[in-house]
Amino acid sequence: MRSSPRCTLREMRDNQGWDLRFRRHLNNWEINRVAELLNTLEQYKDLTPNEDNLFWLPDKQGRFSAGSAYKTYKDQSLRVVAGPGR
Repeated sequence: MRSSPRCTLREMRDNQGWDLRFRRHLNNWEINRVAELLNTLEQYKDLTPNEDNLFWLPDKQGRFSAGSAYKTYKDQSLRVVAGPGR
């Protein structure tokens, strides 16, 4: 997507908005998709330089435990989602 692929999300945003630099010119059919991406990214304005954190939603404090995983599994409310290549 960008000429410097190791940049962080914080580096891709300035006071004016998201600074997406593509390695190639976009095809006409890609322009609407990029507009959708920018609309989604606008929800994330207040990024901090801190590292990302994992938060386990079934636990009120966000901590994963075997007990909370078992309870969630037992309640059948756990959905496993794998990303591409997994």
